[in-house]
Amino acid sequence: MSEAGARDGHGERANEPVGGSTAPGDATAADAVHGDVTERDGRSAAASGRIAATQTAASSTSAGANARTMRSVAVFCGSTPGADPALMNAAYDAGRVIAERGLTLVYGAGGGGLMGAVSQGALDAGGEVVGFIPSLMVEREWGRHDLTEFYEVDTMHTRKAGMATRADAFLTLPGGLGTLEEIFEVWTWRTIGYHDKPVGFLDVKGFWRPLLDAVRGLAGAGFIRQSVIDDAVVAPTIDEALDALAARCIVSGAGLRGGF
Repeated sequence: MSEAGARDGHGERANEPVGGSTAPGDATAADAVHGDVTERDGRSAAASGRIAATQTAASSTSAGANARTMRSVAVFCGSTPGADPALMNAAYDAGRVIAERGLTLVYGAGGGGLMGAVSQGALDAGGEVVGFIPSLMVEREWGRHDLTEFYEVDTMHTRKAGMATRADAFLTLPGGLGTLEEIFEVWTWRTIGYHDKPVGFLDVKGFWRPLLDAVRGLAGAGFIRQSVIDDAVVAPTIDEALDALAARCIVSGAGLRGGF
């Protein structure tokens, strides 16, 4: 089976088909949940061993609000351990609880830091883990292949597209610039209507408070509506975070539309 196929440390599972157009060109951010994402040179996924597209026929809202049930969660987090060992423990526990709830973990297929911890927690609990990672990172040996499904993709755009399509909700654990970029992108998409999937922050030991205070400052300056900030889940424990995300999956985010 190619690297675009499913990989499972607990027994091989059937790979979910991934299909789409073969038009050339890099994916845009909006394409990830509101249209097809294609491989740059138009080759088929089978020929290249990479994922060519990640969107099914479902529109952005059918993947979110109309689904009514949270079945998978995309987790964004750091690829390094950080300075506080408690963050690694929290990441492992997050993966474990996600799996114990019968949810699929979707993440960036990294093997180090909090990414490695969250995926290990889910795998140790017998859960399904779906990972997307660009070839450049695979060449640098940053990925892990012992996942339920492992997709080696061409660009960061395609990576994020795959994660956005496969997830019903997004949860941010501690991390750095890449983590911030990922959560702010999907938060923006929800706000302007590209998807109805809820976003949240696992606020381990108050990790996200400085950032969220800065975001509230943007609201005070008139650049973000307070309803957008209130819509994001902020929770100190993984159980509280998942409960709140699941509740928001049932309610449409249409009230956020019309700007930031």
